[in-house]
Amino acid sequence: MLSPKLLLAPIDFSDSSLRALNVAKDIAKQFGSTVLLLHAMPVVPKLTKDLSLHGVYELELLETARLRLGELAEKVQQAGVHARSIVGLANDAALEITRTAESQQADLIVISTHGLTGWRRFAFGSVAEKVVRTGPCSVLVVRGVATPDAKKQAGLDRELSLRQREPEKKNRAKMLNPQIPTCDYIGSTGWHSDRH
Repeated sequence: MLSPKLLLAPIDFSDSSLRALNVAKDIAKQFGSTVLLLHAMPVVPKLTKDLSLHGVYELELLETARLRLGELAEKVQQAGVHARSIVGLANDAALEITRTAESQQADLIVISTHGLTGWRRFAFGSVAEKVVRTGPCSVLVVRGVATPDAKKQAGLDRELSLRQREPEKKNRAKMLNPQIPTCDYIGSTGWHSDRH
C-alpha cells in the first residue's frame, strides 16, 4: 500500500464526523500525512429582500464554521499531525467533498456515516455512499455512532413498518387455498408438510 500524503476529513461537527477525524488523525500519524479538514456549509437561501441582512447572516455562519474547524485543526496539530482546514460552500455536501478531494489531490477520504435507516436514508440519501461512488480517490468509511434518539427512532420505524405489513399478510393468507400444503422447513431429505 502506498502511504497517503493528504487525507481529507469531512466534518459536520457531529460525533460521527469527529470519530472519523480521530481515525484520520491516527492514519496520518502513522504515515506522516497531512489531514485536510473540510466543512461543506450549505448556501443560505435569500430569505429577505434586504441583502445586507442576508449577507451579514451568511458571513456569521461562515466565520463560525471557520473558527470551529480551525479549533479542530489545532487539536489535530497538538497530536503531532500536520493539519489545515477549509470551508466549502455547497448545498450538496457529497459534491463539495469530491470536488475538494480532486482539487486538493487527496489520497484518501476518511468519512463517517450517520446510521440513517429506513425512510430517512431514502429521503436524505447517504453523503458517504455518494462519496464512495463518485470520489476521485480511495474512501475509508467509519461507522457512525448511533445516538439513543436515533436507535429509538429506528425501532419505531421498524415497528411501524411491521404493523403496516400485517394486513397485507392476512390478505395473502385468505387468498391461499387451505388444501395446499404449506412448507415448515426444507431439509436434506426434502420438504416436510405441516398438513398431511
